[in-house]
Amino acid sequence: MNQEFRDYATECYVLAACLKGPNFWRNIPISWLDHEITIKAYQEFSNFLKPPYSVYPTVNIVVDKSEDPDVKLFIKEIEHVEPDLSELRVRLQDLFTMYTRRKLVEVAENVRAGIKSSNIGEIVRQNITSLSGLVSPLEAGHRERRWIYESARERWEYYREMERDPGKIPGIPYNMEGLDKYTNGGLRPGHIVLLYAGSGSYKTMTKLNMAYNFAFLEKKDTTVFTLEVAIDDYEHMLDARHARLSFDNMIKGNLGQEGLEYRSSLIDIAEKQYPLRIIDIPDKSTSADIIGEFELHRAQYGKFPDVAIIDYINEMEPLTPWGNTSEKFKNLGVELRRIARSYGVPIIGSMQENREGKKLKDKEKMGTEHIGESHYFQNVCHLVCHLWQDDSEFDAGSNNLNVSIKKNRYGPKNKTFSLYINNEWKYVGDRNMKTIPRDSQEPKQITGGG
Repeated sequence: MNQEFRDYATECYVLAACLKGPNFWRNIPISWLDHEITIKAYQEFSNFLKPPYSVYPTVNIVVDKSEDPDVKLFIKEIEHVEPDLSELRVRLQDLFTMYTRRKLVEVAENVRAGIKSSNIGEIVRQNITSLSGLVSPLEAGHRERRWIYESARERWEYYREMERDPGKIPGIPYNMEGLDKYTNGGLRPGHIVLLYAGSGSYKTMTKLNMAYNFAFLEKKDTTVFTLEVAIDDYEHMLDARHARLSFDNMIKGNLGQEGLEYRSSLIDIAEKQYPLRIIDIPDKSTSADIIGEFELHRAQYGKFPDVAIIDYINEMEPLTPWGNTSEKFKNLGVELRRIARSYGVPIIGSMQENREGKKLKDKEKMGTEHIGESHYFQNVCHLVCHLWQDDSEFDAGSNNLNVSIKKNRYGPKNKTFSLYINNEWKYVGDRNMKTIPRDSQEPKQITGGG
């Protein structure tokens, strides 16, 4: 049993490989190690065995820099181990397996100790998060390697397919004309999209309508993480959007004759089962919650979601330690990027403008340096859009919301277009609204006023 949980020889082999040069270096999480001396050694030399390096440190350099005599002896002990890349892959898997078994036992003990607790839901949630970490890309990692010539035939077929069907796009359409135009067709797997705006500038409503379009129009599995708006309120806003009825009248019970329209829309949602799932996390949220829900989604439905929307990112914290707000959001961005890429699920989120941004009179000139809390987050994003309305009240009077593209890795930037707002229906989108008729799966057009 002990052999299944720990193996000193395997740990020595992996750490010996780390000392052999860049081709062997593996930035393994320290939690995978078990023995005290291997943990001490890894902590000591991992700090300067990472890129960029002008000259890769030799064993002697590491020994000279180390102040711990036990670490010096340990490094000398493993100096003559000659690792093989193919065997190293096996040893790394063994190391992760041992860590996983230790973690499973720890979770089992926690469940057993807390099983008599009155707060069973909290026990379940804590342990779902712990177990999801065993398959987390933040821990296990995911790498893909191939020579460029290996996929040449597939790329040719892809180009030919696009040529045969020019209307076909590689992404999921936003069904917002400006966004689809400037992103060359829509949202792509693994991408991160950030919307930023001042308070009350329709960030939540814009993301809600994106979620609606993905799930109701494109029939894509869409998960919304609501960290600020209560799940009941979110559902009522979606009902208003789908029924095209007054949100205020709905929640106040003043629909009158329009109540039949509302009932019809609810029947439509129940019968068609549009794939929109809302996850309400009212307390502190981390990237582990995203991972846990992705894994739970696959366990229940056999696949990961097609799209994830976070409302909103300012309410999240990273798993990795942070010392100040800038570092907090920089770390969070890195974690969300790893999740998006490893799971292949695009993530859409939003943040506030900062104080300097709020002072600008010409909103179109606002840049990514005006993203609230920390503009470092935008470094991981593929698309960054600023939402704003003109201070002259022209936009408010004409139900107009401006969208300025400030960063766009796969299309033009510094482009501005308009969306139409119908606050009564909780709608943000094109003036020619795409919606679903009650008796058909095909979208039709309704022209917005204003």
